[in-house]
Amino acid sequence: MRYVEKTKTWDDRWNDVIRYEFFQDSELKALMCIPPRTTITKFIENYFVEDAGTDQLLTDEVVRVTHYDDEGVDTGNKNVKLHYKVFDIYVKKSHLYNATNDRIKNRCKLIAERIKYIL
Repeated sequence: MRYVEKTKTWDDRWNDVIRYEFFQDSELKALMCIPPRTTITKFIENYFVEDAGTDQLLTDEVVRVTHYDDEGVDTGNKNVKLHYKVFDIYVKKSHLYNATNDRIKNRCKLIAERIKYIL
């Protein structure tokens, strides 16, 4: 039996999703109030943060999305578990209901729907 080296890891694939899907999606960036000409490094440092709980208050950013991997549940197969990607969405109260002309649409829910659509 020959060993086949992995060329792409889970982290590599997730970084590609962030780089080519989330960061390139103009609708998601508009919902997240990302300023024009924001670099991808600024995007992941300030707006799309990998952290189970952010310790920074929203000051300059209107929206922040945090994401992390959560322990999964047993699938019934030995040594196999379902793991979850969890997203927490934080929006300043002043921008919570001004994403669309419909003033009862919550920006958090619109961002969550867009992330689900992209994934």
